Parts: sequence; structure tokens; C-alpha cells
Amino acid sequence: MTNENIVLFDNIAAACLSNMTYAQSEATAENIAKKLIHSSRLFQHRDVTLIYSSKGIALPLGAQIKENDSSPSSMTHYPVDDIKDMDQLDFSKASFANNERNQVLYEAAQLLDQEIGKEARIRLSIGGPFTVAAHILSPDQMMKSMLKNKKELHQLIEHCLNIQMEVVDHFSQIESLIFHVADPMASSDLISPKSYREFALPYCKQLVDKIHSYNKEATLHICGDTLKILPAMLETGADVFSLDQAVDLEKASQILGGEAAILGNVDPVNILRDGSSEEIERAVREVVSQVGNHPGGFILGPGCDIPYDTPEDNLHLFLKFGRKYIQGKL
Repeated sequence: MTNENIVLFDNIAAACLSNMTYAQSEATAENIAKKLIHSSRLFQHRDVTLIYSSKGIALPLGAQIKENDSSPSSMTHYPVDDIKDMDQLDFSKASFANNERNQVLYEAAQLLDQEIGKEARIRLSIGGPFTVAAHILSPDQMMKSMLKNKKELHQLIEHCLNIQMEVVDHFSQIESLIFHVADPMASSDLISPKSYREFALPYCKQLVDKIHSYNKEATLHICGDTLKILPAMLETGADVFSLDQAVDLEKASQILGGEAAILGNVDPVNILRDGSSEEIERAVREVVSQVGNHPGGFILGPGCDIPYDTPEDNLHLFLKFGRKYIQGKL
């Protein structure tokens, strides 16, 4: 298995590189494995990214989605419109045994482990409990509930935590798998630091503790500029913090110190998809110069998922320059 400190969040782009629409690439365990095996062999990078979408939990509870050709599905109808209707939901339908999506992803992870488990790790991206809740109750209703229905909202997030705990129980059995907790709805762009501490942090910490109980690595990603909540995020105990391109890495390094590693944070759209060779090299060099010696450890990666139509040549350049500036291979 490669030890290099470079990661591609390749799940979406890998579909295009395998000549599939995104919906096709996620339709079966075989297709998921096919695209990620192709990506691993093509780029010989550290991790492949398997996405356990929060929508996969919302669907058996009654959500409706629209499949997209070049991006993950979008929500068109939430399971409940009012948090007071939460008691109408049968959360057992989203359990591991009853959720068909669970079975597809678990089979894909097994196929990946068998085929490339000695070459790369499987980075399973799962939603933080707060974000999962925002796919069951609409984000707008979530915001209202943080003010008017706190008790019910905590109950909903607790249900989501229990579902994700079960996911960790099962997927932890796969040797080459690590966990990437994505909690975009907990962004400082959407909720206050106070609300983050009340509604997101406690549940995310429990999820990370569960991951650590299996001696598995946990990465935490929250979109946007997270500097205001980074000290609170550190309390989750995550091993690695995946930082959006909006984050000042030098300031983040000062906050994190030697407590955790930094993963990031080259712009996936303006640089990796649309940038020239010179722009990609400059962006990589700047990131490495800022936090390449971060005391908690550093992993070069995008600030978020790489878009579907990112040119293959640009990804090769990203890896080439990463290896040049991190490992001195060129």
C-alpha cells in the first residue's frame, strides 16, 4: 500500500474516467468497484473514495431524489416536513439489514478490498449525524427547529447517530477501510459556532469515538471556512481534518498544532478542473509551503470532491507536482 501523503477525492471524477454517468457508476456494487479500481490503477494514489450518501439513509424513510449524470443525486422531497411528525418515521427501515443501499456499498467495499486493498485504502465517506438529520428534515426546517423544537431535533439527530454507529460496526470489518466523516450542514456558513457545539459536535464526537473503538482512522470534513469552529472540531478527536479551500491553512495549523493532521486544500474547481499546468503547480507549491511541515502531519488533497468533468491530465499534474514538492521524487 502506498504511503505517500496525497489524496484524490475521486468518487465523482472516477465515473467520468470510466465512461459512466455518475448515476450509472453508483447503480451496482460492480460499477462502484470498477470505477474506483480504474482510478486507483490510473493514478496510483493513496486512497479511493467510497461515498455513503446521507440520502441513502433518507430514501428508505420516504425521501425522493433526482438522479444526475455528473453529480450525486439531489433531494426533491424530504421524509418529513415538520419535526413534530418525526414519530411517523420507522427508523428500522434505515437499519443496515433493511437498507438495500447498505448492501450495495458493503459489497463494493469488499470487492475493492479484495482487488486493491494492498495497494490503496478505501476512504468511506459517511455523513455526520447533524447532516444526516438535514436529509430527513429539510435544512430550512432544521434551522427553525434549532430555535423552537430543540428537544425533538436532538431526538432526530440521536436516531441518525445510531444509524451511523451501525454503519461503522459493519464497515469496520473491512481491513483496508478508513472513515471520512462529512458534515457539510454543520458549516459556519449555515449555523453559528454556538449551534455547532450544541447540535453537531456532541454527536460527531460519539461517532468518532465509535470509529476509534475499532482502531480505525477518522477524518472530519466540514465545508466552508471552519476557522471559527476548528477548536470545537478538534474536540471530536478526529485524526485528520479535511479543510475546504476557503480555510487559511497557516492559521488552521496554529489551532491544531500537533493534535491532528491537515488534509487539503487545493481548489477542486478553479484549479484542479479549470486550471492550467502552471496554476496547478503554483497551488500545490503554496499549500505545501504553508503546511507541509505541520506538526500533526500533512496530506495534500483537494478542498472538496473533484468535479465529474475534471481532465485526467490535470489530475496527473496534481499528483506529479505533489510528489515533487512533498517527496522530492522529481
